Amino acid sequence: MKRQYTILKLLINLIIFGFALSFEGASPERTTLLVLLFAAFVAWGFARPRLKKGGALWYAIDAALIFLLEYQSKYLVNYFFHILYISAMVEAGMSLDRKRGNTAAVILSVAALSKYIQALHFGLSASILSQLLFNLFALAFLITLINFGKLQQEERDKSQRLYKELVEAYHRLEELSAQKERAAALEERNRIARDMHDSLGHRLTSLIMQIEMGKEYLKKEPGKTDEYLDRCADNAREALTDTRRALRALGGMESSITRTGSGEGGTYNGGAARSGSGGAGGTDSCIGVAITDTGGQGSAASSGSGSAAGVTCGAGGESETGSYTETLESIMHMIEEFSRNTGIEINYKLPDTGLNPIETTVLYRVIQEAITNAARHGKATRIDIEAGLNEDGAWFCIQNNGEAGGDYTEGFGLSSMRKRLEDMGGSLDIETGQGFKLTGRFKTTGRQV
Repeated sequence: MKRQYTILKLLINLIIFGFALSFEGASPERTTLLVLLFAAFVAWGFARPRLKKGGALWYAIDAALIFLLEYQSKYLVNYFFHILYISAMVEAGMSLDRKRGNTAAVILSVAALSKYIQALHFGLSASILSQLLFNLFALAFLITLINFGKLQQEERDKSQRLYKELVEAYHRLEELSAQKERAAALEERNRIARDMHDSLGHRLTSLIMQIEMGKEYLKKEPGKTDEYLDRCADNAREALTDTRRALRALGGMESSITRTGSGEGGTYNGGAARSGSGGAGGTDSCIGVAITDTGGQGSAASSGSGSAAGVTCGAGGESETGSYTETLESIMHMIEEFSRNTGIEINYKLPDTGLNPIETTVLYRVIQEAITNAARHGKATRIDIEAGLNEDGAWFCIQNNGEAGGDYTEGFGLSSMRKRLEDMGGSLDIETGQGFKLTGRFKTTGRQV
């Protein structure tokens, strides 16, 4: 395109110079001088674009060469030579930015009008004055037209640049959105993995211990074997239900599974009772229970505030997103069921108010993992659980009398527990020696003390 423009400019300038020479009717000597000046003008036109510095000021040389061509004319103004000013002005407007193009146009305009101004020194003439004014307005109109074109071009360039930036921003936003989706999917998979580990590990540990106990009952009390086998089947069904729920969540399917109780009908039928004084003690209102295995008929005792009541084993609920939420009743049910299935004595004291469903689920998973580890790794026979609320949020302390050396490896379960608590602005501390002790805390909202 640039080469075509250069050829077109050369052809136009040659045609203009040819008409100027024919209009002049000059002598051979003056014709030679005019040809040499025009050749210098053309050569400079080819050399100027290669000069990187100077910009608009280099057009002063164009103006000087055209002025010399006009100066050699026998007329005051040879309009064909005068057109060369316009040609140079258009080229400056096209090749330079608007500011430099205007500077070059002013230089060329001064040179174009200089002959008229010089003629006025010899006497004021209406003809010269009218030609001066006409050329002045014509040049002003040309400069305005070039500026209008440059403004239009700048607006187009700006629009294209903004469009390009918008497209790039859109692609960046798409990439960020894709990254966010991938991160959300990874987080959801990790959450499901934690839930699968907690629920399946808990149920399978309970199932294994039930089978071991069933072997003993088969030898000593064959009449209770059927009862333990029923419990094993119930635990296996619950494990299968948890697995299906997790697989549905992984597949992005909405699950309508609702968690049901065990083969006992979801109600703990031990001799549960609560006793205590109704006086103001300034302490959290808590539910306290001591459970021991007595062949399926657990006993319970409570200290704290409250009234005598049976312990109803409520079920957690699954949200529309597949995220399972627990209640305090489901925590109690889970503890009591685990104690009944494994024969481990579990004493617990829980807050009866102040936790929302998400916070209750965190506490549920913490207790579930802790008692599962106590049975599976520590071979514990007694677990003490205490949880409550204070000004900083919720706290818990879970201790067992199992086998726990000074060295231990924090596996997936404990890591998941720590991650759950940290996500809630909390922390986890582990102590070993006399059994295994977990203490922790997490922040709560909308707490009722």
